[in-house]
Amino acid sequence: MLESAAPEVLTIKMPAHLSRRLALAAKAQRVPKSALARAYIEAKLAEAPQPTNLYAKIAHLAGSGGVLPKDLSTNPKYLKGFGE
Repeated sequence: MLESAAPEVLTIKMPAHLSRRLALAAKAQRVPKSALARAYIEAKLAEAPQPTNLYAKIAHLAGSGGVLPKDLSTNPKYLKGFGE
């Protein structure tokens, strides 16, 4: 778990039935509600796929195009017939 020097405060609103369930579970486990909520949030976030950028998703494709001319992006002869 990554921890900062000073913990941040997060205030959430939840339905009464959920608040009661959290209170009962915290009492049963003999931990504060905040500690239990943090544990639940951490567990749920661990299940979620980690966000990545587009490059990370396609990096394995880099160089997979085979041998291409070095002037492909600048030589107009490669555009002949394009869009016709």
